[in-house]
Amino acid sequence: MRERFKEYLEQLQSKNLLRFLRTVESDQGPEIIFEGKKYLNFSSNNYLGLANHPYLKQAAIEAVEKYGTGSGASRLITGSMSLHEELEKKIAAFKGTESALIFNSGTQANMGAIPALVGENDFIFSDELNHASLIDGYRLSKAKIEVYRHGDVGHVGALLAAPPNKGVASSAPTQISPIDGRSQGSPLRIIITDSIFSMDGDIAPLPEIMALAKKYDCLVYVDEAHGTGVFGKSGKGVVEHFGIDPKNHRLIQMGTLGKALGSFGAYIAGSKDLIDFLINKARTFIFSTSLPPAVLAASKAAIELIEKDPSHREKLWENVRYFSRVGAQFIAPTGMMNHAPTSPILPIIIGDAKKTMEVAQQLFEHGIWATGIRPPTVPEGTSRIRLTIMASHTKEHLDRCLEAINKLFNK
Repeated sequence: MRERFKEYLEQLQSKNLLRFLRTVESDQGPEIIFEGKKYLNFSSNNYLGLANHPYLKQAAIEAVEKYGTGSGASRLITGSMSLHEELEKKIAAFKGTESALIFNSGTQANMGAIPALVGENDFIFSDELNHASLIDGYRLSKAKIEVYRHGDVGHVGALLAAPPNKGVASSAPTQISPIDGRSQGSPLRIIITDSIFSMDGDIAPLPEIMALAKKYDCLVYVDEAHGTGVFGKSGKGVVEHFGIDPKNHRLIQMGTLGKALGSFGAYIAGSKDLIDFLINKARTFIFSTSLPPAVLAASKAAIELIEKDPSHREKLWENVRYFSRVGAQFIAPTGMMNHAPTSPILPIIIGDAKKTMEVAQQLFEHGIWATGIRPPTVPEGTSRIRLTIMASHTKEHLDRCLEAINKLFNK
């Protein structure tokens, strides 16, 4: 068995795909410490800089002092703590939905909710660049999968309109069994998409997808992991950004608490019936010890902070605009930036995995922590440096990163 492990690792090494861990000796701020040296952090999803914000830390400390460090078991076994209910009510109010349910991570939310919603007689229409946790949710569901070209609404429509003998379901109404939650008679059809794609940083055509869902009687499951806290007038996400009614009965929103909100965990937001259904069907909720008090309190505090203080989001977008404008002068001409920046995620597409890791190492030597992303995280031939901007970056931080990139790409 050990030889098998070794052989696999050697194969990864030969393809420049071997991964390894580095131990950081600081918080996840704009500067991090590794082996006693400071690096500028351009890889974190802590977009608003809340992961080390005093308001969140104080809320977590007070929760530990009052409730302790653990929740004991699944909420269906030991009950919900008041903090669970408070956070879910806060999320539902923030997202504009009837109800919400907390999961232990975005991966657990997707791998719990999707198999609960659809089964082997149902159909999923998936963007080809959806997150791995969505794909794992599909696989667990055993539903029939139709993958559409990235962001291509016309392709989604063509797949939805295809006759049943082409392997795609008709647009007949859906019936859900109250016993096992699986579709009975006509199959359930659901379009699943990230709102902001985590490796490319581009935005899904959500209004057009919602229009197709209405036309063809589908549900829409949108993963707001990288949209929550960042997009929309109030930071509620891409759904708010596009002015979509969050109470639309076709819409299911998933999001995380561990990126822009600076804490940990995830949620599903939607109708009360949906949430009650997931409490009874989502295995990753039913069979997991629930989130601990400190995390719950910090997450609730993050939403409160976003609601009352838009300055973090405003500073983030100011930084994104500045970095994009200056960086475009020497990155865009290389053809390595694959789209106009629309989010705090700014990928520099290099292509070759080996070359990508060489560039990442060169940036590291310049004091820039910017991770190289390779297959299977991204498609073959699209390896990249994934830069992420934070509200807590100063202009000096941004300039130092831009200077390092400029030196590498304009030798």
